Amino acid sequence: MSLREYLNEKDAEGSLIRIKEELSTEYEIPAIIKKYDKDATILFENVEDSKHSVVANVCNSRNTLCKSLNIAHDKIHEHLYKAIENPKPCKIIDDPISRNKLSLDKLPVLTHYKGEQGPYITAGLVYAKNPTGEGGNVSYHRIDVLSPDRASISIQPGHLKEYIKEAKESDISHFDISISIGNHPATMIAAALRPPKNVSEYSVANTLLDNKLDLIKCPNVDALSPAHSEIIIEAKLMLQQTEVEGPYICVTGTMKESKEMPVIQVVDTITREDYIYQGLLGGGSEHRLLESIPNEVKLWRRITNIGYKVRGINMTPNGSSWLHGVISFNKKTENDSEKILEAAIEEVP
Repeated sequence: MSLREYLNEKDAEGSLIRIKEELSTEYEIPAIIKKYDKDATILFENVEDSKHSVVANVCNSRNTLCKSLNIAHDKIHEHLYKAIENPKPCKIIDDPISRNKLSLDKLPVLTHYKGEQGPYITAGLVYAKNPTGEGGNVSYHRIDVLSPDRASISIQPGHLKEYIKEAKESDISHFDISISIGNHPATMIAAALRPPKNVSEYSVANTLLDNKLDLIKCPNVDALSPAHSEIIIEAKLMLQQTEVEGPYICVTGTMKESKEMPVIQVVDTITREDYIYQGLLGGGSEHRLLESIPNEVKLWRRITNIGYKVRGINMTPNGSSWLHGVISFNKKTENDSEKILEAAIEEVP
């Protein structure tokens, strides 16, 4: 299941906005993304200094996500939890797409805000095999483009950070990764869910897509990628090299300070001939949805497991979908609210 199939569906229902005016990747396209932040998926068809389109707001609202998964709003948390509990391994196939090669700096990567360090890849799904064991991880990481074949990668708490720690302890200096750009909303949300370490996010996505997510082996690195991704960056994550990454706008819409982060050395960048670059606005509704839904799923699981019927959960926009949440549940006794609050704080501190 591909991004293109999804965009065709959006176009057919009239919920894809096509922007034909020539716009720059530096500030201008991000400004339009912000303007339509919660409204619609946007396809920029006339990108300055590029022959390729840019798409954004692919997964920017609950309504969009639920429609892409063909589920009712009140079933989203249960549906995603069941996918985590019942992952279906993807088929690995030969690449169905004839791909071109280009250097990293030729991609129409967006510079989102004044004050940020520069152009960031923000919608890339980073895949890495466990360098010291079994399994593999898929997760989101900002990629700060530094040169045609070099970038820094923001590492946040999660399985990839654990992989890096374990690799360093085993004197491993680098390991292979792939960065896949241009994916269906089901694959995007699966990559955000943070399932257990032995569960592949791609297998979770395959469950959500009814066994319609195929993977390919990358030709030049030991990594996997969705077969229909628009762009695949093959790279090595260099554990003994760092670059300053940041400043950047985080999920709360505030500027975060610079930090030393690992370097990725690009081996190759391969694309569809007519690829569509996918952007994701830092601090925008799409970013906040991908951050908040996983926490809501964790809360749904915890509260359900202690015996309560959850009627709804929402990490609210007033708290940047991160700092404040509302839980509705069927109360049994007068002390239930205190019990639910304690469970929620333990689950999502």
